[in-house]
Amino acid sequence: MSIEKTIEAFKDHIGSFLDEPIFIGWPIDDKKGIHIFVYSVIDAPDARLSFIDHDIYPQEICALIFANPEYEYSVIDNVLHALHRHPIFEVEDTQSAIWRDSIPAQDIAQIFVARNQPYRLSLAYKFRSLVSKATLQELQENRPLNPIPA
Repeated sequence: MSIEKTIEAFKDHIGSFLDEPIFIGWPIDDKKGIHIFVYSVIDAPDARLSFIDHDIYPQEICALIFANPEYEYSVIDNVLHALHRHPIFEVEDTQSAIWRDSIPAQDIAQIFVARNQPYRLSLAYKFRSLVSKATLQELQENRPLNPIPA
């Protein structure tokens, strides 16, 4: 599963609950709606400790979500409620989880300074793939979940 497909699926997931246009990237003045700005992609910290064999390690994708124009607080509120109520989305045959992220003030300041933009209200989220349905089925059929050493 590619990072690009995961981001697109996240965008489609938000779009399935809201009647706003959704864009990937930093907010641009002439594009009114919701903007998803991905600022980091890292290996999921617990993936290497898992007993599940992964073809590739799951990635945690970190994103800021903005409304454009920036004073559309009701749009931000609607995104917040939609993702709180629906924290799982599908990417191909894999479920992905969404959760709020907290970014230290100096880190978020660096993002805005690097973009040469004034601070504006945003929501910080992380999302990542969970175990695929095929992998889960394989585990259930071929391996005991709590093997007892002989």
